[in-house]
Amino acid sequence: MMELFKDAETLAPAYLFSLACCDAGIPLMLIAPPAGGKTTIIFAIESFYRDKGEPVRLVSRIGLRGLRKLADWLNYHRNVVLLNEDYSLIGSSNYMVEKMAEIVSALSYSKVYIDEGLGVTVRVSRLGFITGVQPMWIRNIVENPVFATHIREKFVRYYVLPHKASRDISMSKAIALLVNGTKNLMERCKETYDVRFPKEFLEGLAVQVGFTRAREFADLLSVVLPRFIPREYINRFLKYTAVRLRFEESFISREVTETGFKVKTFWKGYTGLYWIIRDNKSSHESLRIRLGASSYRSVDKVLEETFKLGWVTSKVENGRKFFYIAKPIEKLIGW
Repeated sequence: MMELFKDAETLAPAYLFSLACCDAGIPLMLIAPPAGGKTTIIFAIESFYRDKGEPVRLVSRIGLRGLRKLADWLNYHRNVVLLNEDYSLIGSSNYMVEKMAEIVSALSYSKVYIDEGLGVTVRVSRLGFITGVQPMWIRNIVENPVFATHIREKFVRYYVLPHKASRDISMSKAIALLVNGTKNLMERCKETYDVRFPKEFLEGLAVQVGFTRAREFADLLSVVLPRFIPREYINRFLKYTAVRLRFEESFISREVTETGFKVKTFWKGYTGLYWIIRDNKSSHESLRIRLGASSYRSVDKVLEETFKLGWVTSKVENGRKFFYIAKPIEKLIGW
């Protein structure tokens, strides 16, 4: 299935799951380091829906005036997709970041949002919402009250881990490959079928949003997944996705204290793991460039966490040290 997407095949699973969530009306966060493909996936989704003639809108910074204009657009179209490159920048202030989480969660779940103080009333029939999030910013989200009240139970978080090494290609080429590959894939999906969700997928969803919401989201996805995934690949696709959902257990540590949750995120380890997968093997210098760091000392801080978590191993070749993903992780993430 992935060969249809050619050089963009490592982005294809996250892209296809994003499309399914858009059609199902499930808000989705794509979590990947800078230059990890989030924007490419989001622009490909925009291109896909524009080609179909369906209402889609890319939003960035939104103030109160912009929010009212957005509300008018949502009320006019009713069945829409909203896309955002970076959730940390979606609002003109922290207040607006929290407000957007409140609006998206309300519209995706209850289909209506009313704020009499702002004079904003929105009703939709279906809202798809995809946003990119950098790993370092996840702690800000988890520690914010908006996580407990809106994001935790109504946003799915997808950790973009490639299933194999991949070379860098231009964004325009990747978008074309993703969109064209999807059209070819949908040609194979003329017949509908009943989706049987493997235990791993339902558990992965439940880890994030709880058991009740996991079942509700699975029911929504069961309607739309046959549009994109052929029957013979659906079980493998769902197990692959389950690993990306359940990775949150390894990425976030939330300990209960007398004053609330003590949160720790292993964003350095996740970032290092991502690039070592992408490059197949990495040196200090290649990681320094990937991370945008100015010294090997910074690289070592990343590697220290990846080794501590058991995600990475090293090997000396011709007098140089190279870093590889550990065998258990390699087996876990494969397609």
